[in-house]
Amino acid sequence: MRNDIAELTYAIGKAPPVWRKGIERSLDLVLAEQLALHKVPGIIAGLWADGLGHWVGTAGKADLATGRAPEPGDKVRIGSITKTFTATAILRLADQGLLSIDDPLSRWEPWIPGSERILVRHLLNMTSGLVNYTDLEEFWARIKADPAARWAPEDLVGLAAAFAPRFAPGTQAEYNNTNYILLGMIIEKASGMGAADFFSQSMTKPLGMENTYLPAGTKIPEPFMRGYTTASGEDPESANLTEQSFYSPSSSWTAGGMIGTLGDLEKWIVALAEGTLL
Repeated sequence: MRNDIAELTYAIGKAPPVWRKGIERSLDLVLAEQLALHKVPGIIAGLWADGLGHWVGTAGKADLATGRAPEPGDKVRIGSITKTFTATAILRLADQGLLSIDDPLSRWEPWIPGSERILVRHLLNMTSGLVNYTDLEEFWARIKADPAARWAPEDLVGLAAAFAPRFAPGTQAEYNNTNYILLGMIIEKASGMGAADFFSQSMTKPLGMENTYLPAGTKIPEPFMRGYTTASGEDPESANLTEQSFYSPSSSWTAGGMIGTLGDLEKWIVALAEGTLL
């Protein structure tokens, strides 16, 4: 099986006309293997390779209470894939002349300490040096106390801004959700509309992505893959899972709050790869 996947990776680079015989069966086996390895309830996965073919697979359960199996069209919380929408929105606004990626953050959010030295570019490429709010115990304590609580973007950034920067802007790269909350705030100021509306009008609707959006509340329309977490401090691969499908997306907003489907994300990745939005 591992050799099959290695050969597929090689084959994609060579772009032969069809799937190598047996590769779809190997991919199905990989799903089953990953399900057992990581003890996750369910998986929806897709692979599209130009000139090779189209494969979609599912495994496990979408709902542990009912035992329902996942379907390719199920909605899911797409997490940090949201960042690709946020970055694209910033670049679209730059194309329109409404901002520059070399703007200092102080043009948009001057209350951030050191904002005159941080560029929009630094937020985009994770080199701002700001503290990541999702690394802070205070954030997780409040999430645990009330997962459905509504967060203002300024509150999320404020948690991080209370601490000294980790490094000078542009000198290091460090993955950081604070950067992408700030970019969402800039999108709203530069466009004059809410981030959710800007995403819809400028990206998802033009691409025909009918099931992908930045939600305002905790609900997610059926059918969807339910989400599960382990207890605090427990092994993340533990089988002791608690459903947490209805947390507030405002806690990750433009850094990770969107809902989507696998089919919509196929449209999105093609648009990104071909640069059709920019």
